[in-house]
Amino acid sequence: MVNQHYCLECLMLQIEESVTSMVMRYGPRLWKLRVLQAELKMTIRPSPNSEVTNVRLCLANDSGYSLDIWLYREVTDPKTGVIKFEAYGHKQGPMHGLPISTPYVTKDYLQQKRFQAQSAGTTYVYDVPDMFRQMTEKLWKEFIEERPAEQLVVPSKVVDSVELVLEGDDHLVEQKRLPGENNVGMIAWRCTLHTPEYPSGRDIIVIANDITYLIGSFGPREDLVFCLASELARKLKIPRIYIAANSGARIGLAEEIKQLFRVAWEDPDEPDKGFKYLYLTPEDFTKVSAMNSVHAILIDDEGEPRYKITDIIGKEDGLGVENLRYAGMIAGETSQAYKEVVTISMVTCRAIGIGSYVVRLGQRVIQIENSHIILTGYSALNKDKLSPVPFIKPVDPVDREVNYMPTKAPYDPRWMLAGRESPSNAHEWESGFFDRGSWDEIMSPWAQTVVCGRARLGGIPVGVIAVETRTVELNLPADPANLDSEAKTVSQAGQVWFPDSAYKTAQAIQDFGHEDLPLIIFANWRGFSGGMKDMYEQILKFGAYIVDGLRDYNQPILIYIPPNGELRGGAWAVVDTTINPRHMEMYADPESRGGVLEPEGIVEIKFRAKDLVKAMHRIDPMIISIKAELQTANLPQEQRLVLERQIVDREKFLMPMYHQVAVHFADLHDTPDRMQEKGAIMDVVPWRKSRRILYWRLRRLLLENQIKSQMLIIQPNLSVGQAEAMLTRWFLEDKGTTAAYLWENNEAVAAWLLAQLSEEGRASSVVANNLHCVRKDAIIQQIKSSLKECPDVALDAAVEIVQHLAPHQRTEALRTLAQLESMSKEQEQQHQQQQQQQNMPSE
Repeated sequence: MVNQHYCLECLMLQIEESVTSMVMRYGPRLWKLRVLQAELKMTIRPSPNSEVTNVRLCLANDSGYSLDIWLYREVTDPKTGVIKFEAYGHKQGPMHGLPISTPYVTKDYLQQKRFQAQSAGTTYVYDVPDMFRQMTEKLWKEFIEERPAEQLVVPSKVVDSVELVLEGDDHLVEQKRLPGENNVGMIAWRCTLHTPEYPSGRDIIVIANDITYLIGSFGPREDLVFCLASELARKLKIPRIYIAANSGARIGLAEEIKQLFRVAWEDPDEPDKGFKYLYLTPEDFTKVSAMNSVHAILIDDEGEPRYKITDIIGKEDGLGVENLRYAGMIAGETSQAYKEVVTISMVTCRAIGIGSYVVRLGQRVIQIENSHIILTGYSALNKDKLSPVPFIKPVDPVDREVNYMPTKAPYDPRWMLAGRESPSNAHEWESGFFDRGSWDEIMSPWAQTVVCGRARLGGIPVGVIAVETRTVELNLPADPANLDSEAKTVSQAGQVWFPDSAYKTAQAIQDFGHEDLPLIIFANWRGFSGGMKDMYEQILKFGAYIVDGLRDYNQPILIYIPPNGELRGGAWAVVDTTINPRHMEMYADPESRGGVLEPEGIVEIKFRAKDLVKAMHRIDPMIISIKAELQTANLPQEQRLVLERQIVDREKFLMPMYHQVAVHFADLHDTPDRMQEKGAIMDVVPWRKSRRILYWRLRRLLLENQIKSQMLIIQPNLSVGQAEAMLTRWFLEDKGTTAAYLWENNEAVAAWLLAQLSEEGRASSVVANNLHCVRKDAIIQQIKSSLKECPDVALDAAVEIVQHLAPHQRTEALRTLAQLESMSKEQEQQHQQQQQQQNMPSE
């Protein structure tokens, strides 16, 4: 019987080895044919006199790289008589204990997910831990084969992983859950790898896109998962690995408004003359008003009340500019992570837009063959110093308006910065943003799509970066050493970052940072040029340099989107304020725009022809009347065909006008009011008044930084937020709580700070007194901390301190010690009395 069992076991092992060898030999063909599972049923009789055993060999290769094999015997349950599967060997497969009549699964949820990911050329995100397991086992196998004499054994579990799940909006929790239960397109794990080098285990953080969830796009919650997981890696000082398979920042439109808006035509009978505005009826506005989904003003037009749409906010978060804001946050986080921990990125499928920047900022990139790092471009669409920045009294008045107005047509950005002579009157000067005569351009012949220089704003020297809106020509000289080469002229579009202009921008930021100059960026970029030539010329690397430069900047950075300017896509991500929240602020003119794509691009994706037709059928009175006529009973077939043809003709006629309506609808999602509503910009600043408003803001920030720097030097453990709160408290302490509203007035706060820091005010000002108290507290805390670390030196330290005291201070110190001694004795007596009372027997 024993020999029979042994013979059966040997036979089973031989069958398993043969089948495994066969599958490995024909693996690519089976995978191409999408054969993911197989089952072999065998009847085995080890000897002529032995019993027949029914055996089933089940194979599964769902993930595409990990072959699972299970062996089962068919056994009869003695109690019920039901024939069941019984696992053979040390592994219990998923069918163990189930009746053999259990139906096969046709197609499960994960199989659909895997097929979707594999069709995109990548691995399903929840198979990533298995990928690490397989590679770790391979490492162990190679390690053991190289050391046969050491009798090494592979650990029973080479990879332990626990998923990090977003809870709320501010923290991750460790949770074991089934694959596919995610409601966010970004997955993170904390993995422990038991490698040959670290048999006891080494922790890493793994972050991966789920390309099956909204095609792997980055929304606010995806960015939060990424950022929090990366922060955890930095906190624990462990490696961070990012598996990239994404489609860039998420885009969308407010669907609840898309189904309700109406069009006010110039002439309702002739829509081809254009439209005036989009509006909602009072009934429809009532439906969405509580959602804060739309901003509209009540007007009376064509004899009826209407709500004219001015801005579309959207009920759902994650439609546009807010995604870019969070994208800037993870760009800054990745830049910081690279400096603190080991960061590795693997592009398994594609990395688009912000996904490509996160990969590049991590520096160490593994790119799988046939995967892509893509930028969406226009074609698709220092150390702290206590000394303040030197200030000179301006000749040009600070409170004057800016006369030159940027136009929609291409213009010379230097006119916006420095001003120009009026084209209509040579004796009249159209003033620019900066003090007249202070503009000094640098690096002007190189990378002319970006304009860099230095200027003064109300006497304050600043670094300046602006954008060329005109098309420029790049002259490439011939190579003298190559007789076949010849000079070339290449056109570069305005409002686009090319490799040379991105590098010029990063270089200027670095230079201004070393000079401790405040920085003003007039942002007017539609994106990066993402062609093959630009990728070859390392545009991603130079764009990443911009993020690095802004994150390390230690002076105020004001970003302003000028009139008729726009900031979109990856261009927004690399200048977003979350990269350096302490120093960066963003403002916009009322006529500027910001979003993921330009309205035309959004409409092509999110408001296609079928959506335009739906809008026509909902709005156009002629189509509505024809549809009503079609509902008439007993309508002749010929008449029905004529009416349907009229609808088709009307749709073709209205299509160009409704396309413009859709573009305008999409454009309303990119307004400055929506940017401010979503927290992407600090305020909407009109261009005419921008000089005065931004001057006082900059003046205030410089003075605040001067005081905060002193506070952080005195008390290094103080956070920037705590320093800000202390400064606010000192202001209220001096001005009184009734003047609390003045804290929002930049001019008033700047005047107060100037008075506090003046020569007359330094001796007795509120700020000086409080800084003295902060310094005293810091020294006392330092002494307490030192004594706690080494209590033995307390007596020696006290004697040393007393020796350095003046006679009257020494007398005061001795009196204080005597009082402390007296209080200590009194407390001891009280304690003894209480104990005696407690020990007395009760009557």
